Amino acid sequence: MQTKNKILAILIIILSPCFTKAQVDSSFVKDAYYKKLVSASNSLPVFYNANIKAEIIQLSKQSSRSASLLGKIDFAVKNLGPYFDSLGLPKELAILAVANSQLNPNYVDPETGASGIWPLSYSVAKRHKLITNSFVDQRRNMFLSAQVVAKYMQDLEKIYQNWHLSITAFYAGPINLNMAIRKAGNSLNYPAIHEVLDPKQQKCIENFMSLLYLYYFHNEHKISPEKYFYPQTDTICSNSLMSLDLIADKLEIKRTTMTLINAEFIEGVVPKIENCNCFHLPTNKILDFVALREEMLQQQEEQAEANTVNDSNISEPVVIAETGLFAPPEQSITPKNASSSNEPKLIYYTIKNGDNLGLLSKLFDCSINDIKRWNNMHNNTLYAGKKLKLYVKANKLDQYRKINNMSASQKQALARSK
Repeated sequence: MQTKNKILAILIIILSPCFTKAQVDSSFVKDAYYKKLVSASNSLPVFYNANIKAEIIQLSKQSSRSASLLGKIDFAVKNLGPYFDSLGLPKELAILAVANSQLNPNYVDPETGASGIWPLSYSVAKRHKLITNSFVDQRRNMFLSAQVVAKYMQDLEKIYQNWHLSITAFYAGPINLNMAIRKAGNSLNYPAIHEVLDPKQQKCIENFMSLLYLYYFHNEHKISPEKYFYPQTDTICSNSLMSLDLIADKLEIKRTTMTLINAEFIEGVVPKIENCNCFHLPTNKILDFVALREEMLQQQEEQAEANTVNDSNISEPVVIAETGLFAPPEQSITPKNASSSNEPKLIYYTIKNGDNLGLLSKLFDCSINDIKRWNNMHNNTLYAGKKLKLYVKANKLDQYRKINNMSASQKQALARSK
């Protein structure tokens, strides 16, 4: 398999001069949107089809959606584009962050587990030395991940020497792209390859091209960008574990802002771990933090003591023979004096590909720590096919049971609605 992929890469390099600047069905050659894209895009070749045209028509309308997307595009090109530009790549590639996740740092692909605004797979993150552990996922850091994506895209372009193929390889993975090339009869004509891609894989370059049009021609359609809010920040390092919510409340920063600029901290805390203990604050709050740091640490210690449970009141965990997981002590989930009708009910959920603790905590209305405690988990790793033990509200028991049979997209939609 590796030998075949190497041969295919060599063929791509040899035949890459045959690629034209724009690849399009002949029926669109005289299309107005297509001709404008070709005239404006000097650094990136244009791919165009009916789906892209339909999306451009929608974006050309003076809507709040178009204004919001344009604001995110402006932010991405101005703040993330320089990472690409520094490597001699088109800065417009930063628009991929908007095309793939709408610039959401907390985005997780439900099927692949890729995370962050691009999003990045675990293997690519690991190869490029991004930290991914139980507390920190640097794929969610916009700026660190942008450096990795720029370098990765540079590597892909050296292999494929065609931006359509490189962008598709970035999103779908080189293996999936090479499989698509073989399905297309070993054709290196991108429109032919595009036709055999999975619909989800097609959306990446289709979204990118339609947003590229919006970036170039928004003025013609009288669309003004809605400013994307991201404060100017500085970095602070701490030798103590710190809660982001506590810092936000104490410094009068919106929690949503604190989460946005520190999206890499999965559990909402800055851990006391080397290379993971630095976080970000709005520049105008740095002096306030220095002044209140000791007070915050003291308050955090007091809260930790108040939440400590007396070990003598906890029964021994019960081993579940089927999975080797542990049941939580009854005292940890059942409030005192609660009636039996209000007691949480036990259900089992079978882990699927693409599941993660953040998604499951939203679906089952509990915290990540609850799931980990109920199943004696010491990290955030999930294994497809294993069963999780969950305690849910009795009055919604049937609703929770249905989740086991939902598709990945249905679960994502349900989580977003909560």
